[in-house]
Amino acid sequence: MSTTYMENTTRPKDTEQQYQADVDPTLDSLQLLLREAGKFTLLTPAEEIELASASRRVTSSPRSA
Repeated sequence: MSTTYMENTTRPKDTEQQYQADVDPTLDSLQLLLREAGKFTLLTPAEEIELASASRRVTSSPRSA
């Protein structure tokens, strides 16, 4: 039985990111989008209801000319 030498197959983080971007260029754009979107907090259910109610009031009120 022979033993084969295998190189360390783990890539540094930068190389791996570059590899992923080379494989699929949309990954880089997607990562940028997700990173930016992650900076904002999500609305709570109560805040969503409040925002929807306010939006309905504005759109259903008569507009002045």
